[in-house]
Amino acid sequence: MATATLTRVPASTNRGVNQSIADHSLARLARCTTSNELIAARLRAVNREWDVERGLQAWAAGVVVAGATLAATRDRRWVALPAVVGTFLLQHAVQGWCPPLTVFRRLGFRTAGEIARERYALKAMRGDFAGLGLDRTGLTVIADPTIRSHVIEIEAEGAFGSFRFREDVLPTAENPKTGRLVAMAVIKTIRQLAAPVVVGG
Repeated sequence: MATATLTRVPASTNRGVNQSIADHSLARLARCTTSNELIAARLRAVNREWDVERGLQAWAAGVVVAGATLAATRDRRWVALPAVVGTFLLQHAVQGWCPPLTVFRRLGFRTAGEIARERYALKAMRGDFAGLGLDRTGLTVIADPTIRSHVIEIEAEGAFGSFRFREDVLPTAENPKTGRLVAMAVIKTIRQLAAPVVVGG
């Protein structure tokens, strides 16, 4: 999908509405940080979600059918209704905005790009993009009751050489199974996906 198509609706939407939609997305992501079951449930909901374009098209089709039916059975003047809706769709195609779009955005309809960003963030949280496959990745889990942090060590080697990475992550007070760094990393990832320019990793 072209970049212009992904950005034209947010560009034509009130800044406060855009921020509200983004805040709700971040809040939903934050609620999924405690388990893969929550992530899976949220992914199912995201995959069923209608984007604003689909919602607008379905609404327009319904109005056109209703207008045509009323014009054929009640009064010919109802034919003006499909004509008005057609004008809205043409305006949206040319300018990226039409009056009904404001209502749809305030109702919380998101663009395909906004939905995709949440989908990829959820998959990243679940670890879908990590590793090279089970046959080429080794994992060792050590349960040590004497340590007070989550110790993560990553070693990799290849044609480039090798590297070793270690981090000690403090657990959250609410859920000791999750490190304090997770929520911050998720929020950073979402902001990077939405940002026009990203500096660093």
